[in-house]
Amino acid sequence: LSNKNKFIKFFFPNSYDLIKSFMLLKIKNKNLSSFLICLGSSNKNKFSKSQNTELISFLIKVCESKINSFNLN
Repeated sequence: LSNKNKFIKFFFPNSYDLIKSFMLLKIKNKNLSSFLICLGSSNKNKFSKSQNTELISFLIKVCESKINSFNLN
């Protein structure tokens, strides 16, 4: 979402006035469901497009692996 300020109120309804930058991680599980993990910061430079995508991709894979290890049936 390219850190669009108009989405901050949606993802952080109780603290939107504190959030200056954010990142959304789409996590997929083996049941073809998806989850969003929202990370926010009061530092406007904490999350940006120029961040290392390999590290973010690794974090997504770790989250997916952990969620898929649970038996959610």
